Amino acid sequence: MEKDPKYKDLPSYIYYDKLNEDIIEEDDENEETVENEESEESEENVYWEAIEGSYEQTPWVRDVFFKLERNLTELNESRDEDSLSKKHCYDLNYWLYEQVYENLNNNENDENFFKIIDGLQDVWKNINNDKFPNADNLCHPDKTLIDMKYLKDVKHLFDLIEDFSTIKTAAIKDTNNACQKYIDYLKLKVPLYYEWNDVCTMEEENICTRYIDDYPKYNPKNVLENLSVVSLALASIFNDCYQNIINLFTEAEKIEPRTVLKHRGITGPSESNVVKIGGRALAEAISDTPQSGNMLIGINALATSLFSVVKRFNSYVFNLVAPVGLSLLSLLLFLYVLYKFTPIGKSINLTHKRVKNKFVGNRSDDFDDDEDDDDDDDSDNNSDLKSSSSMESLNSHS
Repeated sequence: MEKDPKYKDLPSYIYYDKLNEDIIEEDDENEETVENEESEESEENVYWEAIEGSYEQTPWVRDVFFKLERNLTELNESRDEDSLSKKHCYDLNYWLYEQVYENLNNNENDENFFKIIDGLQDVWKNINNDKFPNADNLCHPDKTLIDMKYLKDVKHLFDLIEDFSTIKTAAIKDTNNACQKYIDYLKLKVPLYYEWNDVCTMEEENICTRYIDDYPKYNPKNVLENLSVVSLALASIFNDCYQNIINLFTEAEKIEPRTVLKHRGITGPSESNVVKIGGRALAEAISDTPQSGNMLIGINALATSLFSVVKRFNSYVFNLVAPVGLSLLSLLLFLYVLYKFTPIGKSINLTHKRVKNKFVGNRSDDFDDDEDDDDDDDSDNNSDLKSSSSMESLNSHS
């Protein structure tokens, strides 16, 4: 698989890198003994010894075998603690195909391609039977896999599922930084989620349901549940990355569902059309795909740039905001009817009037008291004036 240093922290990259780690020889006393010990290991390994003669012309198979044995053993031993052990089993199957593919110059049509894979898968079964007899949930070789391009798409899809929690956490912590970091990753893998949605939610076993449980739980749109989608929509007016994300999801939901699966059988490569037994055919389900962009037709040109963003985002914002808005509107309407047309409303109205009248009455009493006080003050002042006048009159006579 191609690598990008930006994504080295993602669980899918970390796990796949482990599959490719070199075999570490234990108890090496010095570098000069490594070659001899490798030779001794190969002689002591009954599985390799059984097939070694078949690969004299392809010595690289030896390294693939010992890595396969190590990876298989580690995967089976940790399966109870690994919530994605089935997905990692696909990783191991894909890894084996990729190793053979790359060592044969990326030529899947090479006559040795399936001969080598089949030989290593037979050893794989023997290791399971010998090391883990009667054990459940083991990782088994998948002999139905075929077409490296097809298998790579499945690998990308499954990686998105494994990385879902990490990307969601990053988006919640710092939406802008997560967008800038993972935009290219999402451009590649989000469309695959919608393309494979019908296949991966079928009851019948297929390449997806065999390795992935609870597919809808990993819908990339679920990340929006923990974000302020309204703020995100408005911010996207000024943020190219947010606009790209909105466009990505809008277009991804329009992708035609996958209706053909590829697999290898006894007679060789074959394809099968996918139909949901007991349900609708995929072709019938296409018409139910939600269409974006009809809500805001007719908005004047001045607001086009703003509303075009909201229009592209309406399938997310509307679904999350509309129920809340409708609930509030319904509540307000209910309270209005209750107030206007029921005895409860009349009672509330009478109570309101009583409180109002009481308040007005108190204000009126206070006002009257103030007037009385003013009258008293005026009387006192008049008395003082009269006394003063009398005194002046007496003084003048005397």
